[in-house]
Amino acid sequence: MDKKIAGAGGGGQPQYTAPSPPSIQKDNLESKQFARIIDLISEGEIEGFPSARAYTRGTTEYNRALLKDVFLENTPLVRSEANPAQPYQDSDFNFKGIEITPRYGTQNQTYLTEVGTSIQEEVSVNVKVTKTTPVTRSITDVNVNGVRVTLSIPQLQELLTKGDVEGSKIDIEIKASYNGGPFNTVLTDTIAGRTADLYQRRYRIDLTQPPPVDIRVVRVTDDPVNTSERTIVNEFYWASYTELIYAKTAYPNSAVIGIFADAEQFSSIP
Repeated sequence: MDKKIAGAGGGGQPQYTAPSPPSIQKDNLESKQFARIIDLISEGEIEGFPSARAYTRGTTEYNRALLKDVFLENTPLVRSEANPAQPYQDSDFNFKGIEITPRYGTQNQTYLTEVGTSIQEEVSVNVKVTKTTPVTRSITDVNVNGVRVTLSIPQLQELLTKGDVEGSKIDIEIKASYNGGPFNTVLTDTIAGRTADLYQRRYRIDLTQPPPVDIRVVRVTDDPVNTSERTIVNEFYWASYTELIYAKTAYPNSAVIGIFADAEQFSSIP
């Protein structure tokens, strides 16, 4: 007698599903360079800027309004509809990272610290900054008018065990103490994004009193703590500082504009 064998059938290999490729955030941090430009408008004193005529020259509102009358590559720094009576929003700016310093051509106008030439002496630090151990350096030369602080970040990213790579961020503060007094915060910043390569950021601190002065770099963000799921790579170093002695470039009786520009936005000098 014939016998029949019943079964579920099939018997082939189970279907293979390829794992999803890891997600890697785009490398979006590049070290910055800046252009410093002094633009001569006229010999002799000028009235000012037409968009700011409703305000008193030198006030916060006036200095906001004048940005509408400064053009780079035929585009104003700030859109004409922006309200100078209120702090500008990011959407009001056509360019970022631009500082404008006007001088109106008076005999006793102050010199341009932001863009004027200076004597510079760079001093290496190369010390890692942690939340528990800020780094401090002292400046004693009474002729120094400002300090440029350079920070270095070897990498800024977070690595997940499944292969994904994400960005990270660091909150920093720079403090100053004059003649042994208390430390006061003079600058705060957040460095955010992703880079697998060395990234540097520079900050200029204008001294409000003559040295001696102690400059301190502080890490506000917690030091990285790695887990079984995530490796955080966001250490940073105080690479160096540069002592600046400003040239007294006041240009009396000449109306000039100092322009300090993030060069990343332009393929050449705008």
